[in-house]
Amino acid sequence: MADSRYRFGALGTLEVRGEREVTLTRPTHRRLLSLLLLHPGRDVPVSRLIDGMWGDSPPRDPRNTLQVHIGSLRRAIHDVIRTTPTGYRLDLGSSWFDVDEFRVLATQLDDAHVEQIVETAPAALALWRGTPFPDLQDCDLATGVVESLAETRLRIVTTWIDALAATGREEEGLEQLEGLVVEFPFEERLWERLMLFRYRVGNTAGALRAFQDVRRLLGEELGIEPGERLRNLEDRILVGDPGLGLVPQVRMPHNLTTPGTSFVGRESDMEGVLALLERDRLVTITGGPGMGKTRLSLEVGGRLAETVPVWFVRLVGANSASDLAASVAVATGLADTVTEVGDLASAVGSRPMVLILDNCEHLLPAVGQFVAQALGSGESLRILATSRQRLGLPGERVWRLAPLGLPQGSGSDDVFSADAVRLLIDRASAADRTFRARQSDPDQLAALSRRTAGIPLAIEFAASWLPSIGVSDAADLVGRPAPASMNRLDPHHRSMWEAVDWTFSRLAGSDQQAAAAAAVFAGSFGLDAFGDICVPDADGVSAAGMASRLVEASLLAVERQPSGEIRYRMLEPVRENAAGRASKRGLAELESRHARWYLERAQRIGRILDEETSPAGGYAVTDLELGDHRKAMRHFLDRGDHESAARVATSLTGYWFARYLGWEAVQWLDEALSGPMDDAVRVDAAWTAGWAAYSRADYTAAAGWYEESRTAAQRIGDEAGVAHAVYGLGRIDLPRDPDRGQERLRSALETFTRLGRDRERGECLLALGFTGAMRGELAEAVPLLTDAERIFQRLGTLRLRSVSHRYLSLCAWHSGDRRAAFEHIERAEILARQADDGPAMGGAHIQRALVEVKWGKLATAAQAVLAALERLPPRNEIDHCLVFAGVFGVLVEAGECNLAAALFSHVDRVFEDFGWLPLDVRMPALAALRVDVPPVSSIEPAPTSAEMAARLRPVLAAIADGQFEP
Repeated sequence: MADSRYRFGALGTLEVRGEREVTLTRPTHRRLLSLLLLHPGRDVPVSRLIDGMWGDSPPRDPRNTLQVHIGSLRRAIHDVIRTTPTGYRLDLGSSWFDVDEFRVLATQLDDAHVEQIVETAPAALALWRGTPFPDLQDCDLATGVVESLAETRLRIVTTWIDALAATGREEEGLEQLEGLVVEFPFEERLWERLMLFRYRVGNTAGALRAFQDVRRLLGEELGIEPGERLRNLEDRILVGDPGLGLVPQVRMPHNLTTPGTSFVGRESDMEGVLALLERDRLVTITGGPGMGKTRLSLEVGGRLAETVPVWFVRLVGANSASDLAASVAVATGLADTVTEVGDLASAVGSRPMVLILDNCEHLLPAVGQFVAQALGSGESLRILATSRQRLGLPGERVWRLAPLGLPQGSGSDDVFSADAVRLLIDRASAADRTFRARQSDPDQLAALSRRTAGIPLAIEFAASWLPSIGVSDAADLVGRPAPASMNRLDPHHRSMWEAVDWTFSRLAGSDQQAAAAAAVFAGSFGLDAFGDICVPDADGVSAAGMASRLVEASLLAVERQPSGEIRYRMLEPVRENAAGRASKRGLAELESRHARWYLERAQRIGRILDEETSPAGGYAVTDLELGDHRKAMRHFLDRGDHESAARVATSLTGYWFARYLGWEAVQWLDEALSGPMDDAVRVDAAWTAGWAAYSRADYTAAAGWYEESRTAAQRIGDEAGVAHAVYGLGRIDLPRDPDRGQERLRSALETFTRLGRDRERGECLLALGFTGAMRGELAEAVPLLTDAERIFQRLGTLRLRSVSHRYLSLCAWHSGDRRAAFEHIERAEILARQADDGPAMGGAHIQRALVEVKWGKLATAAQAVLAALERLPPRNEIDHCLVFAGVFGVLVEAGECNLAAALFSHVDRVFEDFGWLPLDVRMPALAALRVDVPPVSSIEPAPTSAEMAARLRPVLAAIADGQFEP
């Protein structure tokens, strides 16, 4: 573990504090530490460090020089820099880092109430001491991180300002706004807020003056007029619209990305789609390739996110109903509700939200079935789809995108007011700040825009040419006849394909090949994947140059992640064109390279997740790359390489678990295990299949997979593999036959102890301690759990540490130790959040309910069990009953004894159906509550756990709101 005494600061001048401040006087040491701090906890290759340290002018022996500087830095900062197979890693451990704290606070603000935002945002902003990573100002490696942090700061400030407005404290935000419009002069939303705040504090003249300032700025710098929202606000201020005194809404939870370009030319389309969604629950934006369907849906979602949760789901790379379900589940955070597509549809349909399904055309039957089920499951859901053709469902309203308006005349005003020309000017200005539209020939701009047929993506391609060849040559280029092969296409496709072909023709041969190869990706990808897969013979600098040129040519779109990582995505029209440019042989080699790369990627992620010191980053990356992992597994299976497919699926074990995607893991592993593979791989694959089945309460299937894993392990003499299988079988036995379960767990524990496998030893101790904690047998349980927690603390495994503290809280609950019970459950919740682990947090909610009922607030206990119920698959009977364990005390304390009696009866029946021991034996402390409820025979039990949960929710919600009357 890294030294926990250190505090690192990079949001301004680099700071390091231990017991006292660490002074790094040499610029090279500050630069080196800054490079490692860009990605703490991640391996930084030596080549990347050399490039970041010296760029194009490295010393004669850069590796040796780097080692010398690393050694000096290690003497100044002890036990935080690790040597890895490829380079070095800064291991923060429990050290404090202002960038991490800044991002955590920013994330907390996303779901916070306005009062919490007003209190929390200043704490986040106080961490900002100046430009981040100032020692790397000339380093391209830091650009993305610095820009991402700046965007996060802007988001925090604007969220805070909105919260001030919502609470009537506009004066507190005015000073910040005055500075922000200077710092971010082209952010129209900031100018809008400045106008509104000035108006609300009585400075009408200042509000109107702000509009004139931004109008002059945009006209002189970009040659464009302010957007519709600003123009409308000016009109409303001029007439003294009383509605401007209303407080604005703070944004609801969403997963919308922030586009890197302004929204131009589709303003009326956005208002039209919004109007349809106000009246209808299913709206589909249709149009040909490159028409801007995705971008319009994001803008619409951004407006809707002011009042309702909005979840955006990319379906590019999804090839089946199962892929569709997983994509929706991960995007919405409802992966824990899925056992099949219908379950997910019901869960989505029962919640107030707007679901945006992007690129549906290749999955129309599956999407249609899902949408119909979701809309039929409730009245609060609205769905916005984008597709090249309508979904064909009853009640669907279609908004078809037409090309952007082209100049109708030759006059300057006609040309510059046309939407197509406005977009062309905006994108050209963004690519080249020296571009001045008014200095260009209007006729040439008109000719160039007409040649693009008003297709937004074609216009963006044309705009990307202007910095290097100018308007005149660009107009001449696009005026050339199209290839004869395009004559068979309809006019829209022909214009789009011409634009892509023109763009390809401007690239060097190597860049053309790289662009064509990038079509192999199913989702977004990083520079490392692009280099290794698309241009394997190029060095890192050359690959970065190619990616940059493809971005400049609009063939790749840039996506900046909250971590600061730069990722790339190829838009579907470009992908379709590029995919046909590789030869059959070349495509086979490319797909094989892609599959091998993602196999290695999955294995690297698996190692990160196994360590669990910082698993959230591994989960987030896999969320983005899941489509490519699926593509790799399908590639291997289609070619009979079951072993490689199993390796991918097995490496992602931690991910499947944390994202509640065990059902998808079972599908892949079932197919992979049906073919030949090495026994060493079969041991792990069958065990993972067993665990995935166990997590779905399919204990019969789980036992079969565990037995297969044990048999394979015995064949090759793998003692650890045998012990793993025995551990799994013991977990299945515990609730049915505790003696046999404990015997198996102790057998596995003995093997793991002898082999020095600390993590596995800790898991056995945890399972054994849990059994005692459930029964209140504290003399045995507490030492086992304490030993397990020490092991996990030493290893840094966040999820298992959370579970250990949860069970220790249960022990304290049994013994009546109020302080320990609260301390342990609070620690369990913190660790679960840090691990970004849904199951761990769900379990913590249950224990929180038990503790709050006994010593805390009944409303808080009800909130906790409601949160736990939200995480459950509708058809998982046994997991529901485990959550119901936290409900009994809430109901009895609230005086809802008849409902408690029904719940007891239901749990008794489910336990009996599964062959589990009765609740009176498994957890006698809860069973003792039966004395306060009527005879069970007088209560009719609910037929399913989902129906029982539905009956409980309104009662629990009333208790949580403090409105319940027994």
